[in-house]
Amino acid sequence: MFFGVLRGYTSRLCSGRVHYMQVAGAGALYGEVLRMNIKRLMYKLQTALCMRGDKIKINQRQSWSEKNERMVTKYVIQKEVFDKKQQRMKYETILESYQAADVVKHLVALLDDGGGGG
Repeated sequence: MFFGVLRGYTSRLCSGRVHYMQVAGAGALYGEVLRMNIKRLMYKLQTALCMRGDKIKINQRQSWSEKNERMVTKYVIQKEVFDKKQQRMKYETILESYQAADVVKHLVALLDDGGGGG
């Protein structure tokens, strides 16, 4: 994906189309690009794990932070496991984090070690 700044507007070239978004400044542009790339990477890693046979869910939950006085997003990674006692598949939580980068690091670790250590 190509990003360029053009007279106060950001152009995004994506699949032959150009979209223009007005941004507050270079810092806002960098933050949006970084957040979008991390989320994209997160879901690509999830797809790679699913193609390998590891069923991984990434849930997002929003809540109000009194400390920061704003909405915050909590990422929850869950993995499908077989419950021998109840003889059915269920999801167990393997990570809860407010940082998307932590989610990416954990997914990479799952991909590297074959999904065994989580």
